[in-house]
Amino acid sequence: MIVVGAFAAQIRGIDGVVTRDLDLAPQLGHANLQQLAEVLNEMGATVRIRNHRSGPVDLPADGVLLARTPILNLHLSRVGDVDVLHQVANPTRDRGALTFELLVGRATLERLGGTDTVALVMSEQDWLDSKRTPPVREKDLLHIRAYERWRAGRAG
Repeated sequence: MIVVGAFAAQIRGIDGVVTRDLDLAPQLGHANLQQLAEVLNEMGATVRIRNHRSGPVDLPADGVLLARTPILNLHLSRVGDVDVLHQVANPTRDRGALTFELLVGRATLERLGGTDTVALVMSEQDWLDSKRTPPVREKDLLHIRAYERWRAGRAG
């Protein structure tokens, strides 16, 4: 499992990158997805559905569901919103889609907020590449500008 997205930037200390959720890219093997589904189920994960009036939908302990759902938006009451993503960015002419398999070789173990907890976090370059890969959203542009200010501050 690799921490990706804006939370990865926050872990790396990139100022000005704001997020309300944790994005994770798992290894997509059947056994791994089954284990992840079971852990999420034990943690009481519910599927975030907009305009769903009957209440939250519990996430079943089903790795097949995770395999068939390229973006799964979840809520964990003790953690907050968590998104499980098959790929972080679309493929480009120069590389394949940014999936666990491509990210893991450059990801690093990072300490979380001065604690003893560590997480595998996508590399700074992969994060920036994901923000620049079409379709580029407005929040991606804001994150790129925040990154450029952060880099300039570190260089000076």
